[in-house]
Amino acid sequence: MKTTTRAWRAAVVLALSGSTFLCAEDYIYSGFDLDTEGWVRGWGINDFALEWDGTVDSKNNAASGSLRITANFTASTSWQDLVLQRISDFDFTSYSKIAYDVKADTTQPASTDGDYNTTQISLRTPGWAWTGWHTSKQVTADGWVHVEEVVPSAFNAIIALNIAFGGSDFNGPVTYWLDNVRFVSETVGPAPTIQMSAVRPGLEIIGTGGQYQRQSVRTTEPKYSWVNSAGAVDYSMDIVQAPPAGSPDLFAYLWLIGTETTDPGTSPDWNEPNGIFLEIRQAANGSYNVLLSHKTEAAGAHGTRFEAAGVLARMENVPSVTGRWTVSMKGAEATLIAPDGSRITGLLPADKLAGFANVFPHFGVQMDNTIARNQAFTFGRFAIQGTNPDFTSNLSQDLTAIESLNTEVWRNVAQDTSGVQPVPAGTLYKISWDAPATGYSLRSKSSLTGAWVDPALPVLSVGGRKVTHVRTSNLPSADAGFFAVQKQ
Repeated sequence: MKTTTRAWRAAVVLALSGSTFLCAEDYIYSGFDLDTEGWVRGWGINDFALEWDGTVDSKNNAASGSLRITANFTASTSWQDLVLQRISDFDFTSYSKIAYDVKADTTQPASTDGDYNTTQISLRTPGWAWTGWHTSKQVTADGWVHVEEVVPSAFNAIIALNIAFGGSDFNGPVTYWLDNVRFVSETVGPAPTIQMSAVRPGLEIIGTGGQYQRQSVRTTEPKYSWVNSAGAVDYSMDIVQAPPAGSPDLFAYLWLIGTETTDPGTSPDWNEPNGIFLEIRQAANGSYNVLLSHKTEAAGAHGTRFEAAGVLARMENVPSVTGRWTVSMKGAEATLIAPDGSRITGLLPADKLAGFANVFPHFGVQMDNTIARNQAFTFGRFAIQGTNPDFTSNLSQDLTAIESLNTEVWRNVAQDTSGVQPVPAGTLYKISWDAPATGYSLRSKSSLTGAWVDPALPVLSVGGRKVTHVRTSNLPSADAGFFAVQKQ
């Protein structure tokens, strides 16, 4: 990138290595370094809990953790299972095996055979075809059990994984720990490529997976309904950065999900019966089309959402997406307000308002197509503001100055949680490169003739890439700089 001679100039250099190719080391699909990484219940028993455990790691790494699975099986000779699922695309052409580690809490009653029954894994291929269980291994009482299975030669890509725990002779609840879900390589692959882009501070939400992947942040509680307020309640999101022109396959949304549950899951627009949906899509000419629609009494279905009867307001050929977008709700009136103040009002069916007595606001992005992978919207603020004093759940979160989400207020319910990343204040650039990039490290220098040095920047794993943010204080010099990933 080049600007005036007084502006800071940056460049990226391709991966530096003694060879063009390197051995493609294991790809860590879920290392559980910070959180549960998008794993949820797929099916099986309903009495369970999934939590990140920072005190237990299969490699005894104090900087990492594992997924703790509390499966409240009952003492029975009937088959019982708990099947976990993570939705995240991955092309494993260069990988020959899949592996993970699991152990059981041996202070709990073992099965009649003295173990904790079996664990199994299934790879879900594009189209959600059921390909069967690819391995079955006993979870013994001997500590960490390593599970490794050759990937069937017919498979080269997945959209999700299922890992199951089940059996027909449980003697009560079992706690398992899952760690280091990874693809193992015995082939070679190209050296990583590096990319650099200018960014704005805020909450960046990135599409990392497959078609229809939903990447949401929602409130922790469903107490944000307008229905019983005498005045309007405004739900808004500030967009500070959007994908470049020519990126029509990732859209930003603000959803108001009406529900009676305490957790509407990662696909609430489909799962729950009632919803109001603000969705902002880029058109082919680079402008934006904005739709406000709704559905009622349509759990596990789209209902009227994509029908003419479901449309509440529509704006087309909007020249810019940045700024504050608001859905203002008052009784059955739903008003769409654009950043320039333009507004259009539609009407909900008045007899369906009871379905919105409890509301979870969701903010995020969705992929219409896999070509949108690694594209993102960055949000500067999420707000919920009532115009009448009887609404007491006002909320306004400045996202441009956060280092992490306030988990007392917000919950990351993205289908790939790594795709929700705060861009800290003072950040100028985002640098990313292909994962796993084992043995490669980020390096920087102020001129092409200088020595490469370690910039000591934290590196995150986001989807299938490594990512770091460069703040003003991280610049190699006041005028220019170079970055590379270098084989050590």
